[in-house]
Amino acid sequence: MVTFTTKAGTGFIARDRFETLHGVALARSNDSTYPAMTALHVEDKWIAASDGRRLHYCRNHYDLVAGEYTVTQCTRTAVTVEPRTADEIEKTGSFPNWRRVLPHKIASAFSINFSKDSRTAISDIIAILRRTPINPDYLKDLPLTNYRVYLQPDRISSNGTPIPQAALFRNRDLRAVIMPMQIASAPAGNRVYEPKDRSIVGRVIA
Repeated sequence: MVTFTTKAGTGFIARDRFETLHGVALARSNDSTYPAMTALHVEDKWIAASDGRRLHYCRNHYDLVAGEYTVTQCTRTAVTVEPRTADEIEKTGSFPNWRRVLPHKIASAFSINFSKDSRTAISDIIAILRRTPINPDYLKDLPLTNYRVYLQPDRISSNGTPIPQAALFRNRDLRAVIMPMQIASAPAGNRVYEPKDRSIVGRVIA
């Protein structure tokens, strides 16, 4: 069992490194019917977590040995992980191939500021939601900093309807691939997500 914390003492790491690991851990699934997805997946160079609707990953700067880890604590000041045994992994299954959801084509890219003192980000977030209908709640789990946002070209369905693709948020340490929401009720060619509660968007940078 290993604990990473921003408090002085055993397990202390720098705030930015902690927020990156915390941000990755928040993306893991809480669905016990898919136990492999509840793990923090660690490789020699990468750490990843996904709930099937988003994928967060970062460089392994934490000296964690490759394997699957159970997150036993995930708070604003501490993240505790425990390696799963071979028997546990045999029962839960292995983490899926996370690289297959990474964007391969980019249609557009721009920068966005999620810092605490920024308010202009709200209009940028709305613009993202219009282009790629992602759940704004997921943005609240990203560390507050500057991001480069990459949007993929839409795929076109057999009936000519644009199908939005995942958006990639990238800062110095963290990568977040967020899948678009399915909005079946929207008319073809006009699949726009407007959050009913605008305060949700405001809380992203509040």
